[in-house]
This record gives sequence, C-alpha cells and structure tokens, in this order.
Amino acid sequence: MYLRWRGLPLAELRAHPDRYRDPDGVGETFDATDGAVAEAAVEHDAASAAGDAPEPTDGDYDDPWAAEQFLDDIEGSAYGTDAETLRAGLETVAAADEVWLSPGLPFIVPMFVGLLVALTYGDLLYGLLTALGLA
Repeated sequence: MYLRWRGLPLAELRAHPDRYRDPDGVGETFDATDGAVAEAAVEHDAASAAGDAPEPTDGDYDDPWAAEQFLDDIEGSAYGTDAETLRAGLETVAAADEVWLSPGLPFIVPMFVGLLVALTYGDLLYGLLTALGLA
C-alpha cells in the first residue's frame, strides 16, 4: 500500500533508499487501494517514480519514509500497522538482499505437529472425548 501511495516500484525504493527516507521529498501521492499490484499500475508507478525521484539529503528526520503522513492520508488502516512498524519494515526491505514475507509461515509448525499426532495416534478429539466418557 505504501509503495502504491508513493507511486514507487519496489526496485526503485531498494535502489535509492536514501532518496525516499526524507519526508519532505514526498511529491504527488496516489490512491493506496489495497496494495495489489497490476501490470498497468507497475508501469504507471515506474514512469512516475523515474521523473519525480527526490534527491537524497543527509540528516535525521522527524518522520522517516513519511510513514505517519502515509497513515494519516489513507482512509482506514494499513492492515493494523503503525508508523514505527512501517518504518522498520521499509528499512528491512531497503537494506536486506532477500526478504521472505509470509504471514502464514508460523502456522506450518502446528500443522506439522497435528500431522504427526494424526499419523501416530489417530483422532485426538475422539480419544479426548472417550477419556472423558462423553463418546
């Protein structure tokens, strides 16, 4: 959503992160929508970012990445994030060579444990209900 709002492709943000940390460098903003990226939007965003890229400046900013400005500008929320979490995520994306984003990954562990129980014991709920005398 943030990239759509800024009109930036991810590659541009990763290539020049110092340009986009300055909140005064925010030019034209766009509708953040739901953050989904379509082919036409990527072409539009790449064209707008190439021409409007602010020059990098040195210094500490009150609102790096214009995170608070972004959250104030959009209607609703950015999936429950706050400005500090958004800044940390942008710093990670800008600095790391590879980032794995998957909100479902932690659920793999309980699924694996459930599979092991099902393969070794069987139906855990039936066993629990039988032990309690309810089945």
